[in-house]
Amino acid sequence: MTENKKDLKVFDGINMNNSIDVLKRLKQFRMDGKAEQLKEIIHILKISEHEEIKNNIVQILNDLKDKASVPFLIEEIKNSDNKEIQHLLVAACWQNGLDYGAYFKFFIELIVDCSYLTAIETFTVIEVMEVELTNEELEQSIHVLKNSLIKCEEDKRFLVKELINHLNTKKMAG
Repeated sequence: MTENKKDLKVFDGINMNNSIDVLKRLKQFRMDGKAEQLKEIIHILKISEHEEIKNNIVQILNDLKDKASVPFLIEEIKNSDNKEIQHLLVAACWQNGLDYGAYFKFFIELIVDCSYLTAIETFTVIEVMEVELTNEELEQSIHVLKNSLIKCEEDKRFLVKELINHLNTKKMAG
């Protein structure tokens, strides 16, 4: 079992200050990385001071194709230690094209409680999400969003109102 844990470590044995070594590991991760390793990759995104490394990791997240990575990415979006990169993680959800439909309610709640930048990305995730929702689920989501308008920051109100309109349109079309 220890051997499996070691296999999951992307950056074991390399100098994190050597950007060339880190970029080589990221290239290797892109070819044969595992969904379980996303936490480590995202940690590097958060702590790295090298723009090339950050850009490379963002591109990896945007290009994810393994559906097993979805719950790991959602877990990292929920992680309060990742607030300053949360918008990048959420943006990856709509850019990588994976199915986040099971997390629809989470994204509705997120748009209410996140930063403006994250809210923009969350709006896009919800807008492009292809998920079958019942009228009751849509009504509940609209209710949550309408109730949030009172406490919502001024700059996010427009986004929340647009999302309410989007959900109302889905409800009428359904």
